Amino acid sequence: MHLRDYFDGIDLRWRVRECLSRPENVIALIVTCGFLVNVQQGTDTNAILREDPLIFKGIRVFTILLGGLLALATVVRRRIPYAVCLAGVLFPLTLYFCSCLLSVPFSAYPLLSLFKAGEIGLVVLVCLLGITSTGGPSDFFHLNIQIILLYSIVVWVESVLFPGAAWIPLRGEMPLFGHALSGVFPVINGNTVGLFGAVLSLAYLPRLCEPGRWTVGRVLPALIGLASVICSYSRISLLGLALAAAASLVLLKKYALGCALLLCLSLLGTSQKVRTVAVEHLARGQEDRSIDTFFSHRLAMWDRMLTDYGASVVGRGYAAGFRYDDALAVGNAHNSFFELYFNVGLLGVAAWLFFIGTVYHRLYRLLRSQTTVDYELVAVAGVMIFLLIKALAATVFVYLDAGMLILAGTVIYVVRRPLVTEQDRLLRQYHFASSC
Repeated sequence: MHLRDYFDGIDLRWRVRECLSRPENVIALIVTCGFLVNVQQGTDTNAILREDPLIFKGIRVFTILLGGLLALATVVRRRIPYAVCLAGVLFPLTLYFCSCLLSVPFSAYPLLSLFKAGEIGLVVLVCLLGITSTGGPSDFFHLNIQIILLYSIVVWVESVLFPGAAWIPLRGEMPLFGHALSGVFPVINGNTVGLFGAVLSLAYLPRLCEPGRWTVGRVLPALIGLASVICSYSRISLLGLALAAAASLVLLKKYALGCALLLCLSLLGTSQKVRTVAVEHLARGQEDRSIDTFFSHRLAMWDRMLTDYGASVVGRGYAAGFRYDDALAVGNAHNSFFELYFNVGLLGVAAWLFFIGTVYHRLYRLLRSQTTVDYELVAVAGVMIFLLIKALAATVFVYLDAGMLILAGTVIYVVRRPLVTEQDRLLRQYHFASSC
């Protein structure tokens, strides 16, 4: 038995030379280097406008410009027709990019909005390159999963080496350990640690259900992901992981395992101590320890935004910063729909919904066409179900961040992965041509 057999599942076949041979993978790695400054730097204006060292901002700008130049050069060299952007899933993504550009003149920080809108243009180019690439349909998706796995490992190593900086105390009296796991370098807050952990768990869950014995490569990433979600104290990540995991078990046709999971949760719910810990976890240090505290603050914030700003067609500038009150000049709306509404208005929200709906519709058609369990497809579907739930209470699929790169990988996957009926048709054509 070779050592690599025990680590099967982490995909040791993924080689640096093979990765660097594809421009879309190189661009993802370059952009990831920009995330080393702050993984969440793309999700709010405050991360750009605050008094960070100039070199941090320079790294972010340099990586995006370098990635954009490489993408444009590759498109020109391959002679890819730009009309591809006006067909299929790329059409609504291009509309979303255009709506971001339309909001730039109305921004309080027009240069910043223009730069951030350019990042969405880079996402369009990455999808264009991935769709026309010679690699496998899921290669770009798996690359981003490996990047998230690397981030998570770094965070846990830092939690041991620098516990005072990696474990952030939370306000109020908390159940369990009362601290949230956070990154030291790169700077990752608890919410992003929870997001990464849930994505890891769901990406590796189908591998645990594959035939054959469990290996370290299958189990360890899933355990790292689950531990990250629990220790992050990210409430929406924990809830989203539970729902997406249940959906994944259904897609995997593991009905008995799903029923056993629900039964265990029901039995735990009968314990008064467990219910108290769960409520305190959702309240997260609030004096009023009730389930209402999970939503009350954000509901008030969204209501305030709709009352104060009313309807807007083009928004107030992409990435211009969500304003909640005078004390909070910039921030985020903790909801993708409201964040988009403030930034790019009704036009941008409509284009974004069109784009997201198209991606999930294609993913649904792929799932419906399967006659047997496709573990890779279930992994993609589970991650996307979680991110859609996450978008209801966080900013996901709005800016160029790890979530947007996963979405780009899913776009490439659903476009290049044919339906089972299409596979059968191509196979029949091949056999017919061979017989002739």
